[in-house]
Amino acid sequence: MFMERVFRSLFLEQLKNALERLAPPDPSMPRPVRDMLSTVWRGFSRSERPECFAACDGSSGTAVYSGGTTVWLLRAVCVSEKGAPDARVWVEAGHRLRGRGYALKALELELLADTAERLSSGSLILHDGTLYPTLPPSPERLVKRRKYVERFLSALVRLLKTCLGRGLRVAGVSKDSDVSYLRVKLALDYLSSQGIHLGRERSLRRIVRELGRLGRSPAAEAVRNELEIPTSDQEEVEASTSGPGYTAPLVLAPHVLYLGEEIKAGTKDWWGSRVRARWLEYEELRPVVERLDELYELPPVYVTYWRPHHGLGVYRVDSLAVFHDGRWGGLSADRLSRDGCGEAERLVAMLNGLSPPPHTVKPLLDADELVRVKGLVFREGYEPVIRDALRTKGFYARPRRRVIRDLYLRRM
Repeated sequence: MFMERVFRSLFLEQLKNALERLAPPDPSMPRPVRDMLSTVWRGFSRSERPECFAACDGSSGTAVYSGGTTVWLLRAVCVSEKGAPDARVWVEAGHRLRGRGYALKALELELLADTAERLSSGSLILHDGTLYPTLPPSPERLVKRRKYVERFLSALVRLLKTCLGRGLRVAGVSKDSDVSYLRVKLALDYLSSQGIHLGRERSLRRIVRELGRLGRSPAAEAVRNELEIPTSDQEEVEASTSGPGYTAPLVLAPHVLYLGEEIKAGTKDWWGSRVRARWLEYEELRPVVERLDELYELPPVYVTYWRPHHGLGVYRVDSLAVFHDGRWGGLSADRLSRDGCGEAERLVAMLNGLSPPPHTVKPLLDADELVRVKGLVFREGYEPVIRDALRTKGFYARPRRRVIRDLYLRRM
């Protein structure tokens, strides 16, 4: 207890010093980009319970032993109004495994696709998290994850095709999102209205750097000052709205087109991208490229930010832009679509219908409660079984020293 008092005293002193160096946002600072949000915000509170729904969430646990032996426990559950929850488990074992997030997404999407094939037209498919795929551009990093990335992309393609073919709506709901796609798009639109054209861009850092080279233009300086504050789309919508509603759909181009090399090369579509050509040079990545080719033949994904009818919180929602005319892979830049507001409204009405106060999309909360692997349960219920199974196979399966130390000191 003595040392804890010493640490706390030092902490309070250091916290004060750290916050003195952190400048708070200036409330009087012009915020032209935030002001632009009013042009894409739609107040809306109507609720419409879907004919049927299915909601899926997943959870995972990892056991790592000396020498890099790794075991993943991946599990997913799908809940709906019809029948008992459907559960899936995937156990993966190997050495220094990479790509657990893609593997878990694959399991969730496979379960959702199976469920979607049994639902009638007009039903709603709910996924916890984004539907917009982003992959590491480095071939070396991607090769290490290729097995799980390919399975993830195959499951995503199958789910989206099933929804399109059966007349289902699909929504990926994210409780927390750090992206600034909408903020950047509004900044570029505002700058264009002021005669400043920066071209295709998604990077706040590159925009700020470029605006710093434009001299003392008041518009450029105002936007640069605002974008230097690294907030997300979700935070900006939260700060600038209070009542229920949603933002006009932002239709998202393939993520590789926003890499610096593709912007410099003036790449127009996925099929002509340098990244695609480079990945094809690796035999192991050809199946990944084939799955992406198939995905980008479909309509694109759009994102909207939604505040539920009870007004509690803002959520990112991804869905299929069935209103977009053209293939996803042919979309060269993100586009705001006011024509898509009708489709987004119908989706938001269904989400409102599944969000009794104070809950938001309660079926996803129910799925999360069923599937979550609690830390103590994993350590005491699963890890001993994993360890015994590895030792039976002839592996030493000794926990890493840090794990042993933390267990000894009761930090876990």
